[in-house]
Amino acid sequence: MLVLLAGMLFVPNAAASASELRLDLPGGASSDVSMSGFSAWVPDAGVATWCDQGCRDSAMLSLGPGGTGVVRTSPRVTATFSMPSSNVVAASTAGECTIDVTGRTEDVLEGRLSCRNLVSATTGKPVSFHGVFRASAQNSPDASAPTPFPGVPSPVLGAPVGATAKHDLVLPPGAERIRSYDSSITVRPDGSFAVQEKIDYDFGSTWHHGIDRIIPTSFAYDDVYDRVTPIDVTSVTASNGPSADYEVSDYGGGQVRIRIGDPDVTISGDHLYTIDYTIEGAINGFADHDELYWNAVGSEWDVPVLHATAEVAVPSSVTGAVCFAGAEGSRTGCTKVTTAGTSVRFAQNGLYANEGLTTVVGFEKGAIPEPAPILRERWNFQRAFAVTPGTVVGGGGILVLLLTAFGLLLWRNGRDRRFVGGAVAQAYGNESGAEQAVPLGQGGTMPVEFEPPEGIRPGQVGTLIDEAANPLDVSATIVDLAVRGLLKIEEIPKEGLFGKADWTFTRLSGSEGLLVYEQTLLDGLFESGDVVKLSELKTKFAAQLTKVQDALYDDAAARKWFAGRPDKVRGRWHGAGWGLFALGVGLVWVAARWTHLGLIALAIPIAGLVFAFGARWMPRRAPAGTAMVGRVLGFKRFIESPTQEGIAKLNERENVFSEFLPYAIVFGIADKWAKVAQQLGLPSAANDWYVSLHPFVFADFSHAMDSFAVTASGTVAATPASSGSSGGGGFSGGGFGGGGGGSW
Repeated sequence: MLVLLAGMLFVPNAAASASELRLDLPGGASSDVSMSGFSAWVPDAGVATWCDQGCRDSAMLSLGPGGTGVVRTSPRVTATFSMPSSNVVAASTAGECTIDVTGRTEDVLEGRLSCRNLVSATTGKPVSFHGVFRASAQNSPDASAPTPFPGVPSPVLGAPVGATAKHDLVLPPGAERIRSYDSSITVRPDGSFAVQEKIDYDFGSTWHHGIDRIIPTSFAYDDVYDRVTPIDVTSVTASNGPSADYEVSDYGGGQVRIRIGDPDVTISGDHLYTIDYTIEGAINGFADHDELYWNAVGSEWDVPVLHATAEVAVPSSVTGAVCFAGAEGSRTGCTKVTTAGTSVRFAQNGLYANEGLTTVVGFEKGAIPEPAPILRERWNFQRAFAVTPGTVVGGGGILVLLLTAFGLLLWRNGRDRRFVGGAVAQAYGNESGAEQAVPLGQGGTMPVEFEPPEGIRPGQVGTLIDEAANPLDVSATIVDLAVRGLLKIEEIPKEGLFGKADWTFTRLSGSEGLLVYEQTLLDGLFESGDVVKLSELKTKFAAQLTKVQDALYDDAAARKWFAGRPDKVRGRWHGAGWGLFALGVGLVWVAARWTHLGLIALAIPIAGLVFAFGARWMPRRAPAGTAMVGRVLGFKRFIESPTQEGIAKLNERENVFSEFLPYAIVFGIADKWAKVAQQLGLPSAANDWYVSLHPFVFADFSHAMDSFAVTASGTVAATPASSGSSGGGGFSGGGFGGGGGGSW
């Protein structure tokens, strides 16, 4: 407890000589008063309250009849004082006190206090007083006494108790308050106890639905465990009109909230609420007695309590009883304690907001089973994912096993197959149809192909090479259809400096001999008419794109290029991977919440992510697909860097630049193909199917084609935006229970 040192001066008026003002503390110590730095009017009854730094430190000065008073400064410091009878001060409505803090450390507070416009009770004349104060923890009569907290029990009975707190509260008319707060606590033979709280809550002139009662049920025990006191709310009643409907919920921070009232009904005025509940695990056991340390009125009520009582009944003779009143940490005794046999009654007149009443009752051992705390390990990340040899080896071992399993599955199911035999057999098949897995690093180099093998179309090439039907494959197919005379592409001039590129598609006659995916694409492009802008397809073509992609996958499967449709194979492995991930996350949560083995379980979701993202490698080409890929890559080498023989072949073909351009787009070598065509002087013939705003130049045209392919890919794949929405001592508040509440 802080002891206040130094002296304060009482000055009847500005010209009068100073006389000493004595402050009496428990234990006979004399001291000055510590207060915080605000001014406030002193009401008629002589009570003033200050708050400093968000009410972290508070001070209250009471000037009562006969020159006695109470000073409360910060939650830990309380002092009473008296003045000589000839200088008794009575407050007036104009009275004003100013408190200035000049220095502050953890254990010392220094400052000045001055009051003016007070009235002398003997002369009736205005008086003022001032003083310099210093609050210090040194030389406290009970400074050596340990201060327990409720988690680890330490005997409270027999420890020094401060002076009795006597508050005569003066509140503004119509303000919320608790008129009476009466608790009845009955300790049962099994060590639990029943609590009944009768709260006479006056809402004043404001309208509310009811009250919240917040009760702590978890308290720090040591560095590892919390001590819990399970609560069971058995009934709630209300009188004088309010709803007794209630809901019990977790309020966070180891607290339970009992919300009483009807959200559809508001009330005002005075109402009585009765709450019944039971508590387990809150009795402390010691060598010579058992002890109930209970916060009958919690220090977290945000309204004052005019009168509070607590009656405690125990199953054996009472060995001691003590109570504390005031802000949390206060050692001030309550107004009255009455012991009779196996029960004790406590009473307190006047508690300000955020002040409480704590009761301590000791009783003879043997009446209940030996008390033992109910402990729950406090969760933290370090313990949940403890790094120990066991968790490292266990988690690492599981991860290695799962990754090994994925590798084996990939080796078995994801490796391409090829025909058995030499290069010719591998490219064109063998008579027996025998096949084998493609050895790692032995894909081989296929001969150059001077034209697309077996008439394969650009969209098919793209699907075959990367095992996916991408929007780029669809864009290349649009160019291919234009080159083949089924539609015309025309550039549209940009509007303004920041205008976006756009193109017009015009459908031409003829569609015989188209593959299913080509016909689906052509019909989808011109669903609304024979002329359409690319920009008009944005967000509208996504459904048609899905149909085109499905047709491409079906086409590849029908040609037996893959062991199964690549998209479906990927989908199955994606599902398995994300399923394993979800399972792993659940196991991690359970392991981290209830054990120290979170690191071991963490291996499972990691492996799930590997499975999910590794699904891209699971589609497997069949021998026919592997053979066709080799031949297609041979064709790519031809148009990318033709040999002398290849140049001769190119010069033999008409319209070869336009004909091979869609394949170059799929291969990603449109620029290289344009350079080859320019160097060889190949005819363009692009004006037949592509209307440009500029004269034809190979380099510019290849750039325009790349721009078109990228823009078209993004446009046809765009989907409509989805809608959304945005032992050695006790103190007030030191026991179990408590908490607080307020109106809602």
